[in-house]
Amino acid sequence: RDWSSDVVLFRSRLSGREQGKRFVLAGRSLEMRLAHEESYTAGGFDLQWEGPAAVAASEPPATETLATFAPKGEFHAEELSLEPLVRLAAFLPVPQAWRARLVDLEPRGRLHDLRFTWNAAPAEAGANPALAFTLRGRFARLGVNRFGEWGGFDGLSGSIDANQAQGTLRVESENIVLDAARRLPEPMRFDSLVAGVSWKRQPLRVSFSNVAVSNHELAGTAHGAWTATAEGPGNLELTGSVSRADATAVWRYIPLLPASVADYLKEIGRAHV
Repeated sequence: RDWSSDVVLFRSRLSGREQGKRFVLAGRSLEMRLAHEESYTAGGFDLQWEGPAAVAASEPPATETLATFAPKGEFHAEELSLEPLVRLAAFLPVPQAWRARLVDLEPRGRLHDLRFTWNAAPAEAGANPALAFTLRGRFARLGVNRFGEWGGFDGLSGSIDANQAQGTLRVESENIVLDAARRLPEPMRFDSLVAGVSWKRQPLRVSFSNVAVSNHELAGTAHGAWTATAEGPGNLELTGSVSRADATAVWRYIPLLPASVADYLKEIGRAHV
């Protein structure tokens, strides 16, 4: 969809300048309204980035990534709504593939005191450069659509502090939906989800602590960790307890469950009602 054909109102205090390879863009009091839709207020942001160094036409990077398009930059937003920025991307000098991906994912929600910096290390000709980054901030009611094998979510609130080597995520959400793609029979919906998540690379390990979930079908807590292995799905260590559960719904929460097993669990659940 070409969002630029639908814009019927755009108000903002936008400023921008170019200094050699360096670009600076700032927005304040952004407001957009699309045909047949409500108005969107985005808040404000500051963005600066440096363009790539000249490379031989016969030696393009393997793929077009942030590191190849803008090897160095910084983004800061005290408070920002994502919906209008997706529409605004139609007017910004970003690769068309990025615009198409934004439309598919349809990111939504609000960011608070968010700061993202990145710096790409030089790479050999034809290769993608390694990207060092820092990401800190809070978010409320974040959501993205399912994309391919990747899952989606809606209603995610919390905070993040991460870089290219490790990170922590604190989740405190209400009325959240988690779509694990084909790993679960259907999206999971929780009235409340609280969790601490941390991860590190080399080797990749993701730890979960103080996880607590509840909805009309179950309530429980858990903690554990997943570690990647050279082959196979990795090692999962998980400890949990369930204080309340609906026997007819157990099958919804077991990943990678064969259809025949899911049908069997449904029958067992109904027999004990």
